[in-house]
Amino acid sequence: MDEGWDLLVVGLGPAGAAAAAVAARGGLRVLAIDRKARLGHPAFPNGGEPRIGWISARWLGGSPADVPGTFVDRVDFDRSLVEIAREAGAEISLQTEIVDLVPATHSARISRLATGEEREIRYRAMVAADGPHSAVAESLALRPLEVRQTTQYALPLSRPRRLVQVLFAPGHPDVHAWLQPNGDDRASLAVAHEAGTAADGQRLLDHLHLHLQLLGQVGQKVLQRFGGLMPVGGMRERLVAGNILFAGDAAGLAHPITGMGVPAAVASGEAAANACLAALAGRAPLADYEVAIRQRFGSALAEGASLRERIREDAGQPRRPEQGEWQVAAELPL
Repeated sequence: MDEGWDLLVVGLGPAGAAAAAVAARGGLRVLAIDRKARLGHPAFPNGGEPRIGWISARWLGGSPADVPGTFVDRVDFDRSLVEIAREAGAEISLQTEIVDLVPATHSARISRLATGEEREIRYRAMVAADGPHSAVAESLALRPLEVRQTTQYALPLSRPRRLVQVLFAPGHPDVHAWLQPNGDDRASLAVAHEAGTAADGQRLLDHLHLHLQLLGQVGQKVLQRFGGLMPVGGMRERLVAGNILFAGDAAGLAHPITGMGVPAAVASGEAAANACLAALAGRAPLADYEVAIRQRFGSALAEGASLRERIREDAGQPRRPEQGEWQVAAELPL
């Protein structure tokens, strides 16, 4: 058995990669794994990724300051974070997953998917950053996060806008949608719907696209199609379980309405790594991580979850004759 790992990071999105980089820079022996063979996910062409509020400039090669309204190409950004972690000394293992986790002994069996080769390892702490359907959380029998499937288009924006428009369709209480500007000339149009209802999601998105075209808000051409899962119920009930910390989407840190979560993911990854550095040095308990994350993100996530509940109530009412197929629920700042 490999006894030497201080930190095991599961998942190499922004949260996991940031955690691996900070922990390795701090002198910990870090193993970071991910099931995927290629990191990053499809974003808008030519860097038109959704406006994400801020990303600490040190992750973008600049000075350590927060940059308002930074645009990033998520594929390049995710891969760059992993390379920073690798250069800091973290061991990176792609196409690798946990096949057995024994929290009582701080041990796990991991497998390389391509070859079936398995390794038994031990860890002093773990950062679980493995997405809203966290396999680590499932292995700990934690309550699963509420998630929705998203179906999204990248579209030309007919006129500049500075707010995210949130919409709902009367008669569809488990559906909401949003139009999010990405610069002055592009937008992301998305519908969040129950998982397993992809055909319904596509139909609703096409209908909403036509609706917004007729209002003169977006163009006809679909620049790109994409989608994925997003947590919509707010923060996980427990962010720390023994010596395991949850970060990013695995912690439920994405906004319940728009799914925006990259800044929170990076911040939570950094915070998790710093908590591990402090705890393993005997300076502070790991529980301080949960306190800090709830103080930093709890209020905004609770407000988003409250808005989503109001949308569900309004969307569950029968549609009145004077209503259109889509109604604006709110306009939110980027």
